[in-house]
Amino acid sequence: MTTVIFTIGTQGQRDKSFMDLLNEHAIDVVIDIRLRNEGRYYKFASGRHISALVTAGGLAYRHELAFAPTPVMLKVYQEGGEWALYESAYRLLYDEREMSALWLAEYVRYDRPCLLCAETDPSHCHRRLLAELLAEENGVQVVQLGGGKAHEND
Repeated sequence: MTTVIFTIGTQGQRDKSFMDLLNEHAIDVVIDIRLRNEGRYYKFASGRHISALVTAGGLAYRHELAFAPTPVMLKVYQEGGEWALYESAYRLLYDEREMSALWLAEYVRYDRPCLLCAETDPSHCHRRLLAELLAEENGVQVVQLGGGKAHEND
């Protein structure tokens, strides 16, 4: 049963260092929560590539669109929208899509799940929002992975 939720971004990652980081923290499933996971900017970010990489390493991979922002939300934010508005919209979407129920039905069975998105810095990323909302409801710890370091959120 899950006691900690990890998160990681794809930007700047390379195969070996990415897998080393996942293995160092004993991750058992990578949950890709990006709206678009086709890796338009570089090969590593492709969902197909990440899926093949992690499954070859013995980990599970899931692309979970229910945890992704809507296309409109993402576009507005990427075109200069305010983070506070994006965060509020995502919190509403969390309730509307019943993300907590989905988490309990599909992902709580994993011991060391890791939410994956694009951003290196989780401070302005929906993976941090999702992890924190799930942590509040389920009493679990959140650990942000990246840059070879783990950062715990209290």
